Amino acid sequence: MCSSISGADSQGDGSSPASAPPRMGMASSSPVYPCPPSSAATTSTEEPSSENPSEPSQRLPNTVEGPLPGSVGVDGRIYIVIVGKQFIPSGTCSRTMTGTFKERLEFNGYLWKNISQETKMFYFREFQKSFYWNSSIDHLVYGVWEKRARVRYKDFLNKLHAKGERPRYISEDIWANWMQYWSSSKAVTIADQNSNNRKGGPEGVSVSIHIGETLSHQEHADRLESSMDERRLAATTNEVIELRGTVGVLMDRIDRLEDFISRRLPADSQAPSADRPHSPPS
Repeated sequence: MCSSISGADSQGDGSSPASAPPRMGMASSSPVYPCPPSSAATTSTEEPSSENPSEPSQRLPNTVEGPLPGSVGVDGRIYIVIVGKQFIPSGTCSRTMTGTFKERLEFNGYLWKNISQETKMFYFREFQKSFYWNSSIDHLVYGVWEKRARVRYKDFLNKLHAKGERPRYISEDIWANWMQYWSSSKAVTIADQNSNNRKGGPEGVSVSIHIGETLSHQEHADRLESSMDERRLAATTNEVIELRGTVGVLMDRIDRLEDFISRRLPADSQAPSADRPHSPPS
């Protein structure tokens, strides 16, 4: 069950969003799941994110104080943040979305756009049962979730199509309808076009472009930055070691040169040194 700003239970079957931006506090013993904002929802006036309130901004609540992303609250839900247009941690969110799809499938669900709003809201509310976030990004969460869910649903369908075997969580009539669409000329044409696009064009050379695993761009950037910091530290340490070695060699050469000079020149004509300062003439 979700709640509006006042915290009262929503009415109806939950197929339509709440009429105001949701509010989400920190985890409590009785978790309250926020409803996604409607098109008439108002946005925060403290720092507008963009013209479209569903579009997250790079400047928004990435700096909001709170638990660490990925930490588990007292009610078992995971704390998430929005960086750019991604949830962090992204992999955990993506796997949860995919698992939710298996709980409710529609007869014409071979395309995301065919899924009813009621089912999409079911997916979102199931997402809310696993995650929570700072209330300052309530007006962004549903938009980011919808875009990510669309991508994950497409990947979910592609894997089913590629395997070609009906899993137990899909009924026979739904599977038969999906297979009929996938074998249609329209679906085959789209699949061929997408395949050529990934290869660089109709006559392009196939190259591997999906090398990001399941991590988001932001997580890859964070890992790269950490790796670069470690490399810089190692390089600096090596430079210090090499410099110390060079200084040691130079000092050794200076000592040998002074010893050579002291043995070749009379005592009164030796060059002044730190141990034997030069005496001015009387």
